[in-house]
Amino acid sequence: MPLSTEKLPNRALSGEELGEILIEEFRRIIARDYRFLKTVAYKRAAATILLTVDLGYPHPVMEGKSRLAGLVAEAPITPEPEEHEVAATEVSVKLENPNLDRVHHGLPIKVQRALPPEPPKMPDVIVPGETPEPSALNFKGFETQEFKYDPKDMPAVAAPVVTDVSEREAMRMGVKVKRGLGYIPEAGRAARKPEEAE
Repeated sequence: MPLSTEKLPNRALSGEELGEILIEEFRRIIARDYRFLKTVAYKRAAATILLTVDLGYPHPVMEGKSRLAGLVAEAPITPEPEEHEVAATEVSVKLENPNLDRVHHGLPIKVQRALPPEPPKMPDVIVPGETPEPSALNFKGFETQEFKYDPKDMPAVAAPVVTDVSEREAMRMGVKVKRGLGYIPEAGRAARKPEEAE
């Protein structure tokens, strides 16, 4: 079934759906990074998660900052080690077609429809000479249907813009970084800078 306004309404994303899409984008970032493989272990780590969302007029730009409790704290690590490995990735995502964004992030398209009312019923006993009055229509409420589609069968959406900002964040934190650990999100591996390669 095509994604068209004639078949399915292209309703705006709910706040819950927007949150699920952003979580899925974050999960994809983690999945591309070799540092989060189960074969890698850390005794200490520090992390700061900064989310900025522009919802458009009349909503203001929303910004939230989170510190992960327990093992992970706000970067940088304290007390400070001699050298740090800093990995920072900036991802810009534009959501412009609600239904396509739902499909490409594994969410169903939900459609709410009114259930057909029960037909009126005639009274069981009819008094001769009187006009029988049927009962009122019995409104049965609404039902929600969910439609899921394969993203491969749908038009593509704009890919997120992924930028490695590790050096910028290291400078902001004022820490000394190990050489040759620039992160390439697309390759999902560590790589040396060209001037450092031998």
